Amino acid sequence: MPVEVRSRRNLLTEPVSILLPVCDEVEGIESVLAELVEVVYRHLPEGSEFLIEESGSKDGTKELLKELQQRWPFLDIRFQPKREGFGPAARALYARAKCPWVFFTDSDGQCVASEFWSLAEQAAAHDFVLGVKRIRYD
Repeated sequence: MPVEVRSRRNLLTEPVSILLPVCDEVEGIESVLAELVEVVYRHLPEGSEFLIEESGSKDGTKELLKELQQRWPFLDIRFQPKREGFGPAARALYARAKCPWVFFTDSDGQCVASEFWSLAEQAAAHDFVLGVKRIRYD
């Protein structure tokens, strides 16, 4: 059963770093970010952060992210001049994270933001919680 919005704030008492690697996602990045902001970030404890590592997109993603950062100034975006790949982007994000909890997710829209709360329910009892996609569309 999904966690009610009003009780989400009580699931986590420590801040969360949301980590999002992004490359060539102009078609869907706005909706992915909007969902993560509204369903997850706005309900996290004070001091949480939203980190994005943009990895040399060539399809207009970089420009769109700059526009979206105007709407959501708390987005901490680092733009890389050239494509370095998923591994380096992931490592850079983890190195930047400052919060006790880390939520690493894809930017291609295949992860449902509300599933974060199912994982968060387990946070108090575990040091590490891993979610996997049961059905993949890529």
